[in-house]
Parts: sequence; structure tokens; C-alpha cells
Amino acid sequence: MRRIGDLDPGKRSTAVLFAALGLAGLTILTLTVIGMVQERAESARLQAAGVLVVADVIDWSSGNRSSRPIAFEIAYTYQGEGHVAGVHCNPFHSCPVTSGGVVRIWVDPDRPGHFATDFGDTDGSTSWFTNIGMLVPGVAAALVGGFGAYNTLTRTEQPKPQRPRRRRQRDRRR
Repeated sequence: MRRIGDLDPGKRSTAVLFAALGLAGLTILTLTVIGMVQERAESARLQAAGVLVVADVIDWSSGNRSSRPIAFEIAYTYQGEGHVAGVHCNPFHSCPVTSGGVVRIWVDPDRPGHFATDFGDTDGSTSWFTNIGMLVPGVAAALVGGFGAYNTLTRTEQPKPQRPRRRRQRDRRR
């Protein structure tokens, strides 16, 4: 494998761009996995130690032309104080409710605005990095960037075929 300094400037910039793409993909992948693990741990903690409250679903939204909701908004009352929050639906399970329905949540007694739903999402689930759908672009960017940088650094230049020299034909005059 060649050093990046040994490449001509065009290939050097290509290798750097591919490496940056691979690094960005690994960063997205890492942040998504960390976010998902933290959300699951927080959800389990709140379901074990939180206070059960019934929340009303006041609105939901779909991300595209499908009728399947991707997020919904809830309103709940805890110790006489009203709260409104949004919840993102995890792709592995669809939203279990639509407008007018109810959902069970576990509220953190120390922070009443912090909760976990019956199906595992938390009030922090609206973050991009807790969505499992971010794994696909993270893996794709990491693979394309990694293979592109590797290919740019390991490709050897094939010498261009040279044409055989043409022999000069002498002008034969008699």
C-alpha cells in the first residue's frame, strides 16, 4: 500500500474524500448504536422505577404518503401539572395508537417531563441517533468510503502501452 503523500494531487484528494466519507459513516453508525443502547437502558429503568400514567394521543404524523404514522404527540398530567411531548415510532413496531387513543407511559418522578412508553420509546426517541433507520446510511457510507479509500491507495498504475516506433521511411529517389 502506498503512502498518501506519494499519490498525485488528484488521487490524493480522492483518497481523502473517501476516507472522510468512511469516517462520517463510522461516526453515524457509532452514535446510532450508542443512542439506541442508551434509550433502551433508560426505557428499562423508567419502566421499573417510574410512575404509571395514562397519556392521551392528541396528534400523529406520517413521514410520507403512507398512512402509517411515524410519530405521535401525547398529553398527560402528572401531580397536577400538564405535559405535552412527541414520541417517534421505532421502525420495528408501528405506532400502536392513532389520534384520540391512549398510551401507557412511565414518568420519572424526579423529572416529570421524562418518560418511557409501554412499547419502549422514551421522550428522547425523537433524536435522529436513536432511530434504527440511521444504521443503513451509516453502514453504506462507511463501506463506500472505506473501499474507495482502500482502492485509491492500493491501485497500481499500469503503464500505458506504447506504440511501436514508426521507422522513418526514406524518400527513395532514383
